[in-house]
This record gives sequence, structure tokens and C-alpha cells, in this order.
Amino acid sequence: MTNVSVKTLIQHLKEMVDDGVIRRIDFQTVPPHVEYALTEFGHSLAKVLAPLCEWGTRHTSEVAEIVQNRKRAPEAA
Repeated sequence: MTNVSVKTLIQHLKEMVDDGVIRRIDFQTVPPHVEYALTEFGHSLAKVLAPLCEWGTRHTSEVAEIVQNRKRAPEAA
């Protein structure tokens, strides 16, 4: 990921913990040290998302063109 604020990252990590996709490991140290790991549920989700990621990689240029065309298209009144 690029250009993600710390606030946004923390918010999304908390949501994924709440949803059971990842678990937060707090080492109770000073300075604070935490790590995140996929749960079994997260691993099963990763397996079904892998083909979607592969599709996105294969079609990067087409998707970029679609996004670019939407930016250029005048908004409907």
C-alpha cells in the first residue's frame, strides 16, 4: 500500500481484527510493539481473493483506461 495515513491504516486494521480476519499481537513493551497475523478465517479469505488479484494484475492496463475514461467523461446532469 502506498499513500495511506496512519489513522486510516489503524482504522482498517481494527476493522479486520473485529471481523476476525487478522489478530493483533501486543507485546506489552515500551515503546509499543504490535504485530498482526492472519487468522484461519483470513487465510480462507486470502485463498478466494488470490484469483481476483491475478485477474487485476493481468488486466491492469484495461482497468486504468476505464478509470481514466470515467475521469474525463462529463458528469450527467
